[in-house]
Amino acid sequence: MCAEASLPVNPDVDAEAIVKQMAADWARLGLGGDRAGLIDLYTQDAIFFGSLPEMYIGQRGVAEYFELAPLSSLKTISFDWQEFRVITPSVISAGGLAYFGLELEGEPVRWRFGISWVLVGSNAKWQIASHHASRRELPMQE
Repeated sequence: MCAEASLPVNPDVDAEAIVKQMAADWARLGLGGDRAGLIDLYTQDAIFFGSLPEMYIGQRGVAEYFELAPLSSLKTISFDWQEFRVITPSVISAGGLAYFGLELEGEPVRWRFGISWVLVGSNAKWQIASHHASRRELPMQE
């Protein structure tokens, strides 16, 4: 059960549109294998918890993660964002699901993750300050 939002709606910040644009950029860069572009989506002091067991800090840590993550195996990326919160006009929190279709050892696999992001910025530029993903089930064969 989801709790009712306790934060006031800020009509000047379209959290859903901002998060969905960030997700579209993330998917495009990820599928293109553009590590530098992905790293630029994160703040200098970002906290990153992805599909690997370690936590990574800052853009340097995000770079390390993307050196280890199998980007070249990615075939599809999609997001199903379910909740959006405007914490302040420059801080947005969002949560939902992320789906990754990839090929591992010649076999197609689809993973589903619970994902949450905290974005900071303005209409000029938004970045991910916190990224957390946790696998919701074992890989499913397609």
